[in-house]
Amino acid sequence: SFPTRRSSDLNVEIIFDKTPFYAESGGQAADFGYITTQGFKGKIYGVSKRRDIFIHRVEIVEGSIEQGEECSLTVDAKRRESIKRNHTATHLLQAALREVVGNHVQQAGSMVDGERARFDFSHYEGLKSEEIAKIEEIVNEKIMANIKVDVSLMKQDEAKAKGA
Repeated sequence: SFPTRRSSDLNVEIIFDKTPFYAESGGQAADFGYITTQGFKGKIYGVSKRRDIFIHRVEIVEGSIEQGEECSLTVDAKRRESIKRNHTATHLLQAALREVVGNHVQQAGSMVDGERARFDFSHYEGLKSEEIAKIEEIVNEKIMANIKVDVSLMKQDEAKAKGA
């Protein structure tokens, strides 16, 4: 562990050589969680990434931490699962939009956290109320079908070629 900068008396930024935390990226919120050592407790309330360096924003709860100390990092699993569900919902929404209004629909941004998801998309006109109802019906049917999610890691251009 290595404290990089103190932003207040109770908040620091810490970099680790390895982390289980997801950093905020592409509109998806970062993981939250906890860090503990023998003499330190902290709440991780944000993670950002600069190049390949993950910067953890930590609220000090108790004690102090020194460079080189071994730390235990714990991701808030409930929050991560909520984010994953909302991320999957954006994929379901895009598929339903394409089915209802056409394959020209492209994602133009998003915001996904543990509470909600926002999906920005391109279309030449506003959605009609019957289109919205049909999209909602399709997404809800897919959710209720409880389809197994298949996760594949690939480069963005490869994912787009496969319809992402």
